[in-house]
Amino acid sequence: MEEITKAITEERLGREAIINAIEEVMKATAELITTATQKHPETTEVITPWIKYINKLVKGQ
Repeated sequence: MEEITKAITEERLGREAIINAIEEVMKATAELITTATQKHPETTEVITPWIKYINKLVKGQ
């Protein structure tokens, strides 16, 4: 994740590569959230503010 962020910040990736990287991160994040909340429902309470924050960021673009 740090390497992706660094590559984007340093403009070493083109537009398509950035989109692909973000899509892959979001897919992995969705899988992680799904698995975590299914196995440990109490995690939902902790991650909900982060999900709301990400939604706000995306809608603000």
